[in-house]
Amino acid sequence: MSRFLRRWAILIGVVSLLAGAAAYAFVQSQPPRYRAAAVLQIGSYMALTNPDPQMIRSAATFAQTYIARLQTEDVLSVIQAQQAPELPLEALRSAFSATFAEGTSLLSLTVIDTIPERAAMLANAFADQITAISPSERLAFQEEQLGYLQAELRRLQTRLSRASQELEVIELSMTQPDLSAEDRSVLFARRAELTQEVQTLQSSLATLLGMVEAFQNRGEVNTVQIVGRARPPSEPISTAAGFIALLAAALSGGLVFGLALIVEGLNDGVRGLDELMPIFNAPILGLIPPFGQKAVYADKLVTWHQPRLAAAEAYHALRLNLTYRLMALNAPSRLWVITSPSVGTGKSVTAANLAVALAMNGARVILIDANLRAGSLHHILGMENHNGLSNIWQSADLARVWLPIGADRALISNDAAENAFRQRVRLFLSALIQPTYVPNLEVITVGAPHSTPSELLASPHMHELVRQLIVEYAYDLILFDTPALSESRDALLLSKTFHAKPLLVLESGRARRRALAQAARQLAAYGTPAFGIVVNQHPTEQPVARLPFGAAAPVRQISTPRD
Repeated sequence: MSRFLRRWAILIGVVSLLAGAAAYAFVQSQPPRYRAAAVLQIGSYMALTNPDPQMIRSAATFAQTYIARLQTEDVLSVIQAQQAPELPLEALRSAFSATFAEGTSLLSLTVIDTIPERAAMLANAFADQITAISPSERLAFQEEQLGYLQAELRRLQTRLSRASQELEVIELSMTQPDLSAEDRSVLFARRAELTQEVQTLQSSLATLLGMVEAFQNRGEVNTVQIVGRARPPSEPISTAAGFIALLAAALSGGLVFGLALIVEGLNDGVRGLDELMPIFNAPILGLIPPFGQKAVYADKLVTWHQPRLAAAEAYHALRLNLTYRLMALNAPSRLWVITSPSVGTGKSVTAANLAVALAMNGARVILIDANLRAGSLHHILGMENHNGLSNIWQSADLARVWLPIGADRALISNDAAENAFRQRVRLFLSALIQPTYVPNLEVITVGAPHSTPSELLASPHMHELVRQLIVEYAYDLILFDTPALSESRDALLLSKTFHAKPLLVLESGRARRRALAQAARQLAAYGTPAFGIVVNQHPTEQPVARLPFGAAAPVRQISTPRD
């Protein structure tokens, strides 16, 4: 993840910054907008002490119906013609919105416009349209019925008041001590009449009051009343430009992050040096910068022909790193196998220049072209290839005494036969070894191409050849240039048979994780782990650090690996 962030962090940051800035600039460039709202009440049941919940639900249904009516083209056209003929119909439709607060009877009609006065005017126009299309007053006969009941109620209340007052006067008069018997009899009869009348009026009044209250408590659902008219707003709507910019930056950054994950998932290439060492559990011993022309051998031996070139110094640094790692591991080795996970990495060029660098340092080196299918060392070194490694196998004399691995000692029954075999190998070997113009460096070229190189490399002839190079010729270092691991198992066979240390050569920018993992599995299966890694075509911008013994080499080359 850290490598991923290092690769994509700058792009993600730049895109997020640009997207946020663009969003902020766009929002700020828009004209200010103003919001005005008119509030209406649906139904008259709010005056009731105990309204029916079904009335509230019905009012909500009516509110949604009114909202839909206001958005029809007929109503919008009327409002446009009366209030804002300069405003397109679709603009008017998009400027209008309505909300009905759940659990209430309030309907809010909102208009957003760039002109505050026009916003308030349009909001009130929508409110007036609702009142115009709704039955906002009771029906006439309902009003007449209520008026009659209320008038009758007032008449009865007046009669009851008069009768009650007269009854109080009679009661007071009957308490007078000088009242005659005749007057007392008349007052008594009148009191009885008034008491009966009061009781009758009270009963009628109670009945009429119940009728009026029941009529008033019926309530109305489909009525509309404007409870708050819209006023021109004094402040524009907040644009929240900062929030929108942050949101745009976050969304764009997330999009680039997701695309980067997809690209990384689809990309099988190795992008960083830190990916190589965990795959092979081996350090990077050399970083070789680009030089010469591809597929041209004449200018490839830079360690000899152009020793001041950066690439030549890099090969000398590789030689020094090999020595240092051998010393650190206390594991000296004379035999080296130069191979690569795939073809076209510059493996043979690396083998030739490393051999020259080792020879220039005073070691006796022999470089063997063991790529029996398509050897190229003779091109790089400018040598003849009439006789080479494959000629040992093709020799009729040696072929007659060829024995497979494990059977040579059994079939060669006496010392004379074994000595004869060694003498023949010695004779052919002396003819195959070619000197070079580089002191201390000799070469065995590939010879004619061979169809079954694995049989030759595993034959007793090869065993005897290596033995004589070590014992009789006393070479300090023997380097095998072998085919890529994707082509054959020759490098694995040589490494396992002669305990040679594999040196892997890769090309920067072309290494594929799948090929590297396959090469690592092959090396592990043969028990021949990579000793180190050389990266060709590495950019020259790599910083340089000073290594032991006074040699210059790119940083991160020297690190004691896990063994």
